This record gives sequence, C-alpha cells and structure tokens, in this order.
Amino acid sequence: MKWNDLPSISRTTIIWFVVLLSLTTIYLIFTLGLTSGARFDVPFTYDGDGLEYNLLTKTMIETGWWLENPMVGAPDKLEMYDYPVGSNLDLLIMKILSICSGNYAIVMNMYYILGFFLTAICSLYVFRQIQISYPVAVFGSVLYSFLNYHFYRLGHFNLVSYFMIPLIILVILWILQGEPLFIRNTGKKDTLIGFKLVLTQKGIISVIIILITSTHTYYGYFALLFLIVAIFWSASRAYD
Repeated sequence: MKWNDLPSISRTTIIWFVVLLSLTTIYLIFTLGLTSGARFDVPFTYDGDGLEYNLLTKTMIETGWWLENPMVGAPDKLEMYDYPVGSNLDLLIMKILSICSGNYAIVMNMYYILGFFLTAICSLYVFRQIQISYPVAVFGSVLYSFLNYHFYRLGHFNLVSYFMIPLIILVILWILQGEPLFIRNTGKKDTLIGFKLVLTQKGIISVIIILITSTHTYYGYFALLFLIVAIFWSASRAYD
C-alpha cells in the first residue's frame, strides 16, 4: 500500500478556513433573517414536499428510523420500505443532530443551516485540490453555497444538500487526469496483466465520496453516469 503525503495544515489554511466560516455565518444571518426573531422550533418549510420531509424526520426521531410509523397509516401503521426516498445520508445526519434536540423542526432547521457550511467546506477543499488560490477558492465556495437553488428548493432537503457535488467532480477530475486511485500501469500495454491493484489515499477518499453521493438518487445517478464516461476515457488513454 502506497500512501501519498497528506497536505499539512498550515497557519494559512486555518486562517482562510476561519474566514470561510465567518463569511458563511454572516451571509446566513442576513439571508435567513436570523436576527429578526426567526423561530427554530417552526419548520422553515411547511408546504408541498416539505411536509413529506417533516414526516420522515419526525418518524426517524420518534421511532429510530423513517421506515415505519405506528402513529399513521390506520388500521395498522405506515410502512415505507418500498418508498423511494433516496436521502438516507440526510436523515442519518439529522439522526445525529437529534441528540441535541427531540424537536423535529429544530433538527430539520439545524440541518438546513449546516448544509451551507458543509457545501462551503467541501467546495473549498475541492478548489484547493485543483490549485485554486485561497482568496478565489473562498469566494467561489461561499458563492456556490449560497446559490439561489439552495433557497428555492427549500422543501426538498435531499436536493438542497448538494455538498457532495464538488466532491464527486473532484473524483472525476482525478480519473480524467490518470491518477492511480486503484490500478497502476506497469508499462505492459498489450495485456491486462500489465496493470496491478494499488490503494492510495486518493483512492480511499474516492470510495468514501462515491458512497456518500450514492445516497442521493438524482446526484448519485448523474455521478455514476459521468464516472463511467471518465473511466472509459481514462482507460482508452492508458492503452494509447
């Protein structure tokens, strides 16, 4: 197993990380009206598909997970084993947040706010991986986190949590650049034996990112599509 050197956490990195968190916090305060008496015990969304996620979150908190709810679905109970939710990661994070509060509205609102920070942090990581300077990376990360989409699709918690999109794009870029994530070319181009399995730090990161992305139906589908294209394109270059 060969590991790439981990990037050191320098003082500059910490400073710009703090700047990112500060800017995200300031933008949140003004865009969500957190200083004008916003109530966290009332869901930010309470109509349309937002009601579905209210149900899922409340069910998850009260029963342990979202698959069964004995309080609805008379005469027996509500069972959603065959219901295509596609947001297990969101609910898992909210499950962790529910340790702080048993109020489903507070948990949902906390997760919605957390999504801005997760998106900004993941974006900054990706920008730095592709050698974008810190000022531009921080600006781009905040801008991406506060897209109008993040507010317009408030009723779809599984869609506004798009922090995994920059990460999967990074994996695709690694593949297109020929990074040896799992397979390394030994120089023998006339046979598959000319390739050997390897395990690198980027390979492990890629597996984690792919697993995270696969928890979302829409994002997972398109991620898989572009991953397949990138793999075939990279493989064709390896035999050139």
